[in-house]
Amino acid sequence: MNTSDNKFSFMNSVYGNELLAVNAEYRRSKECFLQNAFFFFDNAERILSDTRLANARVSASNGLAYMGAFPTANLGTYIDWWKNSGLDEILYDKEGHKALTWCISGSPLSGMNSCMCVYPDGTTTKISHGSFNKMWKTFREAINRHHYDEDLVDYFTIEEVAEILKRNAVTEEQILRARLAVQQRANLRLRRSLDNLFANYQDISNRYDKIALKYHKDDLSSFHKEFIQLTSETEKELQIISEIVCASRKAFRDGSKSKEEHNQLMREINQRRSNLKDKLRKYKDDNIARLTANGELTKELIESYLQNK
Repeated sequence: MNTSDNKFSFMNSVYGNELLAVNAEYRRSKECFLQNAFFFFDNAERILSDTRLANARVSASNGLAYMGAFPTANLGTYIDWWKNSGLDEILYDKEGHKALTWCISGSPLSGMNSCMCVYPDGTTTKISHGSFNKMWKTFREAINRHHYDEDLVDYFTIEEVAEILKRNAVTEEQILRARLAVQQRANLRLRRSLDNLFANYQDISNRYDKIALKYHKDDLSSFHKEFIQLTSETEKELQIISEIVCASRKAFRDGSKSKEEHNQLMREINQRRSNLKDKLRKYKDDNIARLTANGELTKELIESYLQNK
């Protein structure tokens, strides 16, 4: 049994849960975009007239075989593309129903493609386009037109844009209040995720500690026994020293020992006491270092074991 493997397995589980939380936010942003795609389309003029709204990043991947992924598109890219590309097929499905193409994937050489479109109710499906080359080229052009410097342009989220538009927020105060409402909801979601993650971490950490303690039981038990014995011997020596000190002080007070003799004895006693404590401390530190060398036990875990044994 290798406890380090278990440690990595447990930590990977924690890291995996953290990724789940991050991915959940990504999916939430993507779902918001899809559920509101036609709503955004209907508010194209408002979005394109405000770079803060147009700069909202869209959680969607686009790219071509042989050419790789496109730069991340923002909301302005999609609105501009849907409105101004001149391609009706990105606004309808094969049966003529309203459907906005939102994901581009295919080959620039053969023209074969497997894109995605979204319907007014937010449902999505795959769609293949006949004029694929013109489609992806106009999309790239829209990306280039709506590339903003994020150091100069405020960064709105898709959810904030939806909230602003639904509230018909126009003034800066109204916009800030709309953004605040979105972030309050996001904070609550993330706080719940963090609480769950921390609780899971504690559970994993406790299970790992139990396994590590069980695996190293013999070494820990032997160390504990020897440490207790050395501690007991040290305490006895310190008790003897304390008795010697008391006797010397008594002799000094009744005049049977000079101040110089008493002070000389105290210097020797203090050095002896320090040596005893250093010996016990070094024994403990050396053994903890030995037991933690492979990373399966921690100093804190061993200290807890010694205290609670």
